[in-house]
This record gives sequence, C-alpha cells and structure tokens, in this order.
Amino acid sequence: MAIINLNILKPISVCTFKNELPTMAFSLGANTTSLAVNAVQNSMIATKPCNQTVIRRSGNYRPPKWEFDYIQSLNSEYTGGRSIERASELKMQVKMMLDESKEPLDQLELIDDLQRLGISYHFQDEIKQILTIINKKYSENHEPEIKDLYATALEFRLLRQHGFNVSQGEN
Repeated sequence: MAIINLNILKPISVCTFKNELPTMAFSLGANTTSLAVNAVQNSMIATKPCNQTVIRRSGNYRPPKWEFDYIQSLNSEYTGGRSIERASELKMQVKMMLDESKEPLDQLELIDDLQRLGISYHFQDEIKQILTIINKKYSENHEPEIKDLYATALEFRLLRQHGFNVSQGEN
C-alpha cells in the first residue's frame, strides 16, 4: 500500500491566548455593601501574532465568454422589422385597452398587470393620466364610495407608488 503525502495534515501554527476573567462590581442597594463577582464572560487576548497565511487552491476558472462584444454579435430573429411592427401594434392595443376601460377598478387592475409584467414604462403618460383622474375623484369626494378591501388597497398602493399624496385614514 502506497502512502500519499497530500500535505493536508500539516500542523498549522496556533496563536496562543491568555485567559483573563474580568471582575465586575455592583451595588445591591443603598444600605448594602458592594459585592465583587467574577464574571462568567471570558475574554481572550492574543499574546503572539500568527504569521502563517493559509494557502488555498485556485478555482482554475476559465474567463467568461459573455463579453460585451460577443453579446453584441449575437443575432436574434426578434430584432427585425416584423417584430418591431408587431410590438408597436401590441402597444397600441394596450393603449386602447387603457382608454376603453371606464371602471376605475378595471383601470387599476390593468395598470397593476402592466407593472407586474415589467412593461409599464411604455405607457407612463397614460398611467399618469388615469391615476391623476382617480386621485382627483378621491380628493374631491369626501364621502367614500362603497368598495371592497381589494379595490381600496389597490388604489392606495398604486397612487402611493406613483407619488400621489393619499392619506392613510379617513379625512
């Protein structure tokens, strides 16, 4: 049986520490005497510095091939003219959906869906216009409409997210 020297079990120099137990004094009251107690807490003080550095293995990682020039050289079938036309058609359909929905709850749900999909930046002007109208109705109408908790929470959250000042409680 062959013995392999892996240098794994080499002893590492150890720093020596000196134990010190601090003494704490505290008073038990106005008429009683002070009592000194050895604390349960241990503190360690290094008496000799550790000079040995730990040598670690290299990961031998290859450099990434996803450099900027490589990514720019990739071709996609969705960067062509037909895809751009289709995207603009879909944007127009969504703008029409925002304009056609008359119920505030439907508008708020559509705005929430657009935000969750991450495409609300395409419709910032329309969203701001809808939320301004809803906020104006909210601030002018001091008698609250009969709404469920979901509609109220959605309205509150979206108005607050877009920078409108909406009170937390009733006026």
